[in-house]
Amino acid sequence: MLQREKREKVGKARRELAYSTAHKTVTMDPDELYTLRAQYWLGHYTLCLEEAKAIARRPMPEELKVEREEFVLRALLGLKQYDKVISEAAVSEGPGMFSYWIFIIFVF
Repeated sequence: MLQREKREKVGKARRELAYSTAHKTVTMDPDELYTLRAQYWLGHYTLCLEEAKAIARRPMPEELKVEREEFVLRALLGLKQYDKVISEAAVSEGPGMFSYWIFIIFVF
């Protein structure tokens, strides 16, 4: 009888863990760059640039600022505005920005 109760408790604990884990991934809150990412991945590069300008005035952590700038450069690449990518990536900090600059210099 004790073995059966232990198995039932373990089974119940596993079900609760699986349920809570599944619901945590579904209810994730979007961050400040959610709309920006969505516009980029849908191919709406001009809307992505407008969204980046709109959220540039908001306070946000440094890593999100860097990610925002990377999406700006990606959107400019998507719009084939290579001269702007070269000028913005050359003055920006970070290895991600520098890699875009190297890519454009190499391609053109």
